[in-house]
Amino acid sequence: MLSNLVHQGSGEEAGGPSTDIWSHRWDLSSAYYFGYSDGGVYTTNDNCPQGGKIKINDYVMQPETLWGNMQTMGVFAHEYGHALGLPDLYDTDYSSNGIGDWGLMASGSWNSVTRAGDTPAHMSAWSKVTLGWVTPIQVAGTLTDELIDQAATTPDVYQFATGNPSEYFLVENRQLTGFDEGLPGAGLAIWHIDDNKSDNTQECYPPADCSSTHYKVALVQADGIWHLEKGNNNGNATDLWYLGNAVTFDDASSPNSDLYNGTPTDIIVTNISTSGSTMTATLSVQAVVPGPPVPGNVTPSNTQFNNFVDTPFDLTTDFTDNDSAITSCEYCRSTDGTCDSEWTLANLSGSSPTWTCSQTGITGNNAEVLTLNMRATSAGGTGEGSAVTRTVDSAIPTDGTITATPGTYQVDLQWSGFSDTGSGLDTTDPYKLTYSTTGFPVFDCSNGIEIPEVTTGTGYQHTGLTNGLTYYYRLCAVDAVGNISFGATASATPELIEYQLTTLVSPAGSGSIVPDYSGGQMFESGTLVVLTASETSGYPFIDWTGCDSASNNICTMTMDADKNLTAAFDAACMLPARNMRASEYYSTLQDAYDAALDGDTIQSRIAVFNNDVNADQDISMVFDGGYNCNYSDITGTTAFNGNMTISSGTVTIGNYVFGN
Repeated sequence: MLSNLVHQGSGEEAGGPSTDIWSHRWDLSSAYYFGYSDGGVYTTNDNCPQGGKIKINDYVMQPETLWGNMQTMGVFAHEYGHALGLPDLYDTDYSSNGIGDWGLMASGSWNSVTRAGDTPAHMSAWSKVTLGWVTPIQVAGTLTDELIDQAATTPDVYQFATGNPSEYFLVENRQLTGFDEGLPGAGLAIWHIDDNKSDNTQECYPPADCSSTHYKVALVQADGIWHLEKGNNNGNATDLWYLGNAVTFDDASSPNSDLYNGTPTDIIVTNISTSGSTMTATLSVQAVVPGPPVPGNVTPSNTQFNNFVDTPFDLTTDFTDNDSAITSCEYCRSTDGTCDSEWTLANLSGSSPTWTCSQTGITGNNAEVLTLNMRATSAGGTGEGSAVTRTVDSAIPTDGTITATPGTYQVDLQWSGFSDTGSGLDTTDPYKLTYSTTGFPVFDCSNGIEIPEVTTGTGYQHTGLTNGLTYYYRLCAVDAVGNISFGATASATPELIEYQLTTLVSPAGSGSIVPDYSGGQMFESGTLVVLTASETSGYPFIDWTGCDSASNNICTMTMDADKNLTAAFDAACMLPARNMRASEYYSTLQDAYDAALDGDTIQSRIAVFNNDVNADQDISMVFDGGYNCNYSDITGTTAFNGNMTISSGTVTIGNYVFGN
């Protein structure tokens, strides 16, 4: 039993506070389940004619007042529509306006002449058809200048089928009379229906793709502005169709009669009259002549490269038929370049509109050129794909050679000569390398331990191995369709390999290398040795000879052979005078004499001194000339062109030349 309840005060839907009740239709069992009631179905003490007591479960709730006056009937009628099973046709997430003022189950419940809701709109054509209140006239051919009476007084609705059971169009005449007096306008209302949708929350309008997103019940607005979907208004006079506004609705009009996915329906509403209680229009659906299935790509399976294919392979093609069901399909495998009589029944799967034709296990001889195609048949005829040609490549590649050179904890592998005269070696992964340590090579490249990083190139360094253990390798070539060669083999035993490093300095005694390997030092193959050239006073570092990688006075050697490394130093010229005892250097002989003590020797380089010397200290000292740049040896004489005055002490002079 349905109960119609009127609560005190106003409803929240009229702009009242959140403490007001929003008018609605529900049931007590659901309210109890969700915790909004302390009991479910209510059993009265009134007898039911069918036996037992009358039970109350379903109800509708409406307010007593509207803005201080008695509530108008619009909300009552709308909620009763829910009680009958109709959904809301406004956008319940409020991002658009649904069907707006054009129907009771949307904002049309608030249509008015004097007060909001005093003349609620009629239900839309879809609502009346859904409730069984109207049986629509099916348009199957052409109805010329059909008389269409106003919906307020006559159950006159026309339905256009589209071939999609859930999607269709309805046409009705809406006029400003009776409870439609508060409509925004008058004329023919054309409705686009999709019964697979549950509500009007998914607004969409051109040019967007509306194939999956759209209303359940949409008013096709004649002005093409889509105010309702955009949420601009709840309807206006140019939404309906009439002479003076829009008079033709078909596949080419805007808006048009296409399905939401863009498929034309061939539905036409034309010659629409002026708006009135009885309007005329020509309604037609052109007969659809089914077409043949439309093929997709004919696709052989297995890896393909330059139109080669390995055998056996499969063949598939998708076919689309929007008009009728596909009943059978065939495939062609021909060696004469045509598909005249070589058609054989294939496997068909799927359902309208998309079907798949497939054939497995197709074979061919090596180097044989095959012409391949597929076709499918429906009520519209036979649709044939575009033939493709494939050359069979079932021969394995030709093996080349592989060498294995042992090192310390590693084996260096090099290969060449692998080829394929069919589809060619695979451009991405042309090689497969496996190995074993079981005493013999693996039987083929599907056995043993695969080295996955070896797919391209002509060599590989296999590292991290065990010295003294023999490694057996097999390298196979892979062609573009996946054929694998038998493989070439090689083996090697890693062993400890050492090389000697000898360091030298030039000239001898001038500097040093740290560490010092002047007597030779053995290193394991591949070892990196870092050495530093260290200067000795008077001998700056110049360069390396034989260094693998140098950075200033730092040298890094890679021990892959016996090597000699030389650090070159050069003698640096010191100042021309030197106190031998103190190892202090001076620019002039006078400066050196002034700093001398009794018994000191002043050494001088092979140089020319032009300044005078005044020897006035009571000391005994020596001027010793002719030294080289770093005072390591006497290699000549010192020239003195000044005046030397000895007024005190004793001065001994050796290896000097006086005067010019």
